[in-house]
Amino acid sequence: MKAALNNSLIILTILISFSSCNDESSNPDVIQLLINSSAEAGSQKPNKWYASSGSYLTEWSGDHSFSGSKSLMISSDNDVGNFAYWSQSVLTDIPYNRRLRLSCIIKLDNVDPNSDGVSIAIRGDGADGKSVFFYTTQGDMTIRGDEDWEEYSIEMKSAIPESVNSLIVFLILLNDTYGTVYFDDIILETIN
Repeated sequence: MKAALNNSLIILTILISFSSCNDESSNPDVIQLLINSSAEAGSQKPNKWYASSGSYLTEWSGDHSFSGSKSLMISSDNDVGNFAYWSQSVLTDIPYNRRLRLSCIIKLDNVDPNSDGVSIAIRGDGADGKSVFFYTTQGDMTIRGDEDWEEYSIEMKSAIPESVNSLIVFLILLNDTYGTVYFDDIILETIN
């Protein structure tokens, strides 16, 4: 009996070792570029995250979170208004000639089903501050309605050119949309 248990433990250890070899997070070629991706760090506001509220409410929320105790929230109680977003910029160690994937976990609370809803986006700017590339879920993926925590992602189609000086991630409640959205576990990582 003891020998069978030891053999079972050895087999389980081997299986765990093989499965962890396929995990992208253990892949040294995959680089996570955002700081405070779970929105947990900060005192009055979340470290490294900037909010632009337009006519909507942006809040570092402790009401809902996928992991930890905080998330980034945007809310509007009517369907007329400018979009609002949370953003983070990457200004150093840009992985040129690599593609990126932006993914995050999103919770939707009564986001207007007749609106453009929610979007996530990656932008690369040149030294002049003008956009070199812009990838967004808007128009390609519907993110609206009521939904518990769900992962969404977008991938760049081409590699980052060396003319890019900064990368910016946007988490957006789009124009003329009512409802509340929460963002958590925001990951910007290299792929391929």
